[in-house]
Amino acid sequence: MKRFPLTLWPAAVPPLLGLLSGSLIAPPLLWPDTATGLLSWRHFARGGTWNTLPLPDPVDIARTIETTVTWWSPGQAVPLGLLTSAGLPLGPSMLLIAFASALVFAFGLALLSRDLGAPENGLPWIATGATGCWSMLYAFGMFNGGEIALITVWPWIA
Repeated sequence: MKRFPLTLWPAAVPPLLGLLSGSLIAPPLLWPDTATGLLSWRHFARGGTWNTLPLPDPVDIARTIETTVTWWSPGQAVPLGLLTSAGLPLGPSMLLIAFASALVFAFGLALLSRDLGAPENGLPWIATGATGCWSMLYAFGMFNGGEIALITVWPWIA
C-alpha cells in the first residue's frame, strides 16, 4: 500500500506516446464543439456575457447581439481558454490537457478500483488500460474538450 502511486507508472506510457505523437508527428485537431466553446470563452474574456457568442444583429448588421450557447454544459472550454489566455499556443494547450486528463483519470480509476476491492497488483493494469483506451487517446488526435473532462472526473465522483 505504501508504494501504491509508484506502481502506476506504466499508466503514463500511453499518454506519453500520445503527447509525443501530437508534438512530433501531427498536432491534434480541434473538435467543432470545443472550437465554439473556445470562441465563447474568448468573447467572455473580452467582456462579453458568460457562455454566449457575438453575432451580427439580423435587423441591423451594424450592431452585435449575443446568443447563448446551449448545446453543451458551460465551462468545458475553460481549461483550454485559461491556457491559451496565458500565452500557451493552442496545440500544446490541447496536448497538455489531454495528457493531464489521462493521468488524473488513471489515478482516480486506480483509487476507485482499490476501494472496490481490486488486488494491489492489478491496479497498474487497470490504470494502464484506462489511459490506453480509445476514449482517452482520442483527445491526442481530435481534441474534444468536454468529453475528456467528463471521462476524467467520473472516477472521482463515483
